[in-house]
Amino acid sequence: MNLPLKHLRVVNFGWIWAAPALAGAMADMGAEVVKVETGRRVDNTRRSAANYKEIPLMNHSSLTLLRDVRSITLDLEKGESKALAMELISTADVAIENYKPGTISRWGLGYDVLRKVRPDLIMISLSSGGQWGPLSGITTFGSALSCLTGIESITGYAEGKPPQTFGTAVIDPFIGYLGLLAVLSALRERDRTGKGQYIDLCQWEAATTVVGSQMLDYQWNGRIAGMMGNRDLRMAPHGLYRCTGYDAWLAIAVESEQQWLGLCRAMGEPEWSREPRYTDLYRRLRNQESLDAHISAWTKERNAMETAQLLQAHGVPAFPAQSDEEAFTNHHFLSRNGWAQVQHPFGPITVNGIHWKLSKTPGEIRKATPMLGQDNEYVFHDLLGRQVESTAALTKQGVIA
Repeated sequence: MNLPLKHLRVVNFGWIWAAPALAGAMADMGAEVVKVETGRRVDNTRRSAANYKEIPLMNHSSLTLLRDVRSITLDLEKGESKALAMELISTADVAIENYKPGTISRWGLGYDVLRKVRPDLIMISLSSGGQWGPLSGITTFGSALSCLTGIESITGYAEGKPPQTFGTAVIDPFIGYLGLLAVLSALRERDRTGKGQYIDLCQWEAATTVVGSQMLDYQWNGRIAGMMGNRDLRMAPHGLYRCTGYDAWLAIAVESEQQWLGLCRAMGEPEWSREPRYTDLYRRLRNQESLDAHISAWTKERNAMETAQLLQAHGVPAFPAQSDEEAFTNHHFLSRNGWAQVQHPFGPITVNGIHWKLSKTPGEIRKATPMLGQDNEYVFHDLLGRQVESTAALTKQGVIA
């Protein structure tokens, strides 16, 4: 298959989610990605919640993020590891890391050092607060980043209850794909000039793009956004409405008068919909409690999926709030190869598919996530030309570990 990044080699020193998401996307599109990890401190990507009992150091995160990737074990805390890492970098096009500023330099692997063996190297650091600034030394996870950006201040109920976090650290993969954009831009510039460069991606800064409209409103109007529950400043009705069945809900979002008329037709043109307080968006926004009560009375006796299909037929954006099971088995998702099956040493395993569909150079899931250190022999012996005796000695010293 014609894979667009097959000419590239990427070394991922990073861990957890943002760096693996960036590197994994490049691997899916053909790049040879070598993940540098260690059994002394196993990457959270491999040992977070919901691990497979039968497969050591493997969960759905690692099965998706680390597929198509090679794994070597190298303890970067050991000074002797630097020589091996430098040899590997001399063959690479891109280096990735997402540690606290100063960490990678403490290991002797900062950009100024790495560029000596690979002058046209593209290196990206995805740190929480960037490489400089008063708070550059902060350490965060995705949940803390969403607080720093102000996202949590607008996420939650409107009745004075505490803010609510996302059910997952959604900021992490978002940052990874923004990093991918930066790396591909730098590679394009290298193709033009032959020169490499260093990318300082501050996760905090990048994540603020999620709340751009709220920040612009504050900048221009001095308004501070607050929690609105499921409501929207420019749509009404807008929310989740209970349907028949256990914990069944339907999302409805009406943006225009045309969609409002479509909703009314789907409901059978109820008499209440013609009341003056609902005749335009301005009035509907100011009467949302009674509006929601009317719509809920209609949906609570109805099946969520059937009602969504009815509303969609009338041009109204609506869809059920799906459970994990429903999302996993959704026929539309499956028809687009949203899931893929790969062969693993422990048997066939289902992972996320490739969700961008390039018509001429599509990506390909070529192999399953490697076991920890699975590619030591290939990288150290075949690629770098190290002798077996040399690597055996380094393994005994705990450098290759």
